[in-house]
Amino acid sequence: IFNCIESRHVLHEWMEGACRMSKQITLTDYYAYLEKKGLSKSTVATYRSSINRFVAWLEQKEAHEMADGGLTALQKAFQKHIQLFKKTAGKDLKLKAGTINLTIRHLKQCFSWMLANKLVPDNPAQEIKYIPEDRLKTKWITEQQERKLFAELRLLLGNPKQYRKVIREYAMIALMYFTSARVEELCNIKLVDIQINERSGWVYLYGKDNKQRKVDLNKSIRKLLTQYLNEYEGSLKSGYLFDSQRSGQVTTRAVQYIVENYAKRLNMSNLTCHALRHTCLHNLVKAGVPLSTVAEIAGHLKADGTPNIDMTLRYIKPGEEEKADAMEMISWD
Repeated sequence: IFNCIESRHVLHEWMEGACRMSKQITLTDYYAYLEKKGLSKSTVATYRSSINRFVAWLEQKEAHEMADGGLTALQKAFQKHIQLFKKTAGKDLKLKAGTINLTIRHLKQCFSWMLANKLVPDNPAQEIKYIPEDRLKTKWITEQQERKLFAELRLLLGNPKQYRKVIREYAMIALMYFTSARVEELCNIKLVDIQINERSGWVYLYGKDNKQRKVDLNKSIRKLLTQYLNEYEGSLKSGYLFDSQRSGQVTTRAVQYIVENYAKRLNMSNLTCHALRHTCLHNLVKAGVPLSTVAEIAGHLKADGTPNIDMTLRYIKPGEEEKADAMEMISWD
């Protein structure tokens, strides 16, 4: 079609009309659409980051065409642009395969919305394939690292001058470690979502697409949360379990910053909020808990509410330490 002069003229006229329509519709409308669908603000922010990343790259590659930016820039994007981004972003922008794939996935969905709103004649990202990547790469921390992390927290907790600060950080880290809570879920926990009794307890977590799940609290985390609440409950600014100096609800970035500080302090580059979630689920699998149960604890559910075991399978893959231990089991010495 693009080799036909008449078709090029038709496409040019169509794009001019689409540009006039786009003056009434912006990417802000797309992000509002995502929120209306039930996506969290942090998830929408990830979409915005992906699209901005591609638009910035596009403007740099096609400066004479893409200087207007935003929605209009996307309207001028062709499949060849997205294919080139996929091919060169790793080297030029130092992006990992997972980040490139996430950008492509978000572009597919954004262009689909634009197509539905007649802002583009087709979806140029639709046929773009993802970069193969090792999705089963281990993301949890080792048993030795677990001991090192919690030994450090207990040591710091013994200092009366640091107690109030450390018990809050300890509670955050332990909640992700013992319940597999995502950092967004941790920030959204309200006091009414937690029940702590002498012999039992549970927390309600609100995950992706507002899916709710109930996770039982073991004795260790119940004890720690009780310590935290004894120190903070009377001074919390709102109904959330964790607040901050500026707000009644702690932000995901604030929690990530806390974990990053411990990662630097302990020289554990693989320690992240998500690693704590992975560690919890991996430990459950190692302990012999059925995959269907692990899937429910993780919030890996299908549209009909049944456990999505395929998503949980990634936590079965052994780490390097476990493979070494397995080989030692057949040693002659």
